[in-house]
This record gives sequence, C-alpha cells and structure tokens, in this order.
Amino acid sequence: MDWKVFWDVFLALVPPTLMGVVVYVLMRSIFRADSNERRAYAKIEAEMRQSQAGEKPLLEAKKASKNSQK
Repeated sequence: MDWKVFWDVFLALVPPTLMGVVVYVLMRSIFRADSNERRAYAKIEAEMRQSQAGEKPLLEAKKASKNSQK
C-alpha cells in the first residue's frame, strides 16, 4: 500500500472528525447548562411554594437547624 494513499485518506477524515467532536462538546455543554438551570429553577419554585404555604423556606430551615445544633 502506498503511504500517499494512506495520508490522503487520513487527512480527508480529520476535519469531519474534529468538527464532530466540537459539535458534541458544544451540545453537551448546552444540555448540561439547561439541566442545571432547570434544577435551580425548580429549587426556587419549591422555596416559593413553601413560603406561600406559610412554611419556612428550605434554606432558612437548614440555617436554623445548623444554628440549633451548635
């Protein structure tokens, strides 16, 4: 096998492979950011529901329990 053919094939496959990696990393970061944003928003909504129901918000309840343990 001629090495020129090997290098031609190799160099032809490098750009699409690198672009595939870039697209994968980009989409993965977008989906992770969306997941983290949804988790944070759900936490905020849960705290708002607790405060509207007359209960202590989650963060305040944790702080109060830590202070009472000291």
